[in-house]
Amino acid sequence: MLEIEVVMDVSEDHKGTVDLPEDVGPGLHRVTLRIADQAPEPDPRTMPIEAFLEWMKIDLGPWPEGFTMRREDLYCDRGWAWF
Repeated sequence: MLEIEVVMDVSEDHKGTVDLPEDVGPGLHRVTLRIADQAPEPDPRTMPIEAFLEWMKIDLGPWPEGFTMRREDLYCDRGWAWF
């Protein structure tokens, strides 16, 4: 018995297609489906780079008024962050 976990996109007509590995030969196979309650989290190791970059976007909103990235504003006289 071979266990394979895949993600299937089900269409409006309730049909789905799955790409199987090459070690699954042609012919009849007994298949068991277990439908999870929610879609799985995307795996960043297997997604295209464009999708990965879109997935990694985090919007923190606008920068505070008067915020600068000057070294003097980020570090104190001792050389580390002021906080």
